[in-house]
Amino acid sequence: MARKPLPTRPAQAPAATNGIEAMLLAAQAHGGDSMQTGRYLVTYKEGAQEAGMKAMKSQGMRSADARDFSSQAVDVADIGDADALMFPEIGVALVSGPAMQARGMGTQDEIAADSPMQTIEPEYFVFAEGATDAAVNDYLRGFLSATEAISRDLGRTGGASQADEVDAQVLGVTWGLKACRVPPSLRSGAGIRVAVLDTGMDLGHPDFAGRAFVTNTFVGQPVQDLHSHGTHCIGTACGPMAPAGSTPRYGIAHRAQIFVGKVLTNSGSGTTASVLAGMNWA
Repeated sequence: MARKPLPTRPAQAPAATNGIEAMLLAAQAHGGDSMQTGRYLVTYKEGAQEAGMKAMKSQGMRSADARDFSSQAVDVADIGDADALMFPEIGVALVSGPAMQARGMGTQDEIAADSPMQTIEPEYFVFAEGATDAAVNDYLRGFLSATEAISRDLGRTGGASQADEVDAQVLGVTWGLKACRVPPSLRSGAGIRVAVLDTGMDLGHPDFAGRAFVTNTFVGQPVQDLHSHGTHCIGTACGPMAPAGSTPRYGIAHRAQIFVGKVLTNSGSGTTASVLAGMNWA
């Protein structure tokens, strides 16, 4: 998932509960390259979340807490007219633009040494696709470094040989699964919980028939994936050991328990807060 270049001006200053699509439309109407939502994220020092909540209340902010919701599965749209929403597991609060402005707070403010706050940052839109060239290059460099590390751990001195690739085809698995020694492994992911925070999951996918899912949406849309990015990621992490038909194995943890957090809409868009809400829930 990619974040757009960071501009200096927010698109607007919406309430904490404005929908993602509505905020995107407002940002487009505003013009320019701003990918700020107009809301803010306050990060608290370790162990200072409760003090942060008290400070917000003392300033007259109407605050909601993710712990007030079952399993802390809270969609920002569920907090009504609250000025702020606290994610206690990760020590971050989402605060509306008007609430910040009414109290003269901003990202340039110097934070007092005895304050429970650590940082104040603008919130941004995030997307499943459309990474910048720089982000793609960073990803590719990281991927190359990871594959080289795996090769070293396996006692290899170079990349995949032609023989490796042919052998992988004969085994019916990709080179990556073979290089990580997945086919002969007795490990299945049983007892492991895997959370994928993305565009949801195709809950009727035939390769996952009989698999149980724990699901929640954080973007006001059903978990069912109409985009496909989330389903693709879940398949890579937790796909079946032996897919039906002629499809070769493509997944790893085929017995893991899957937690599906829909933090991006079916158009592949979201905000930092929707992602943080999923992280806090997971």
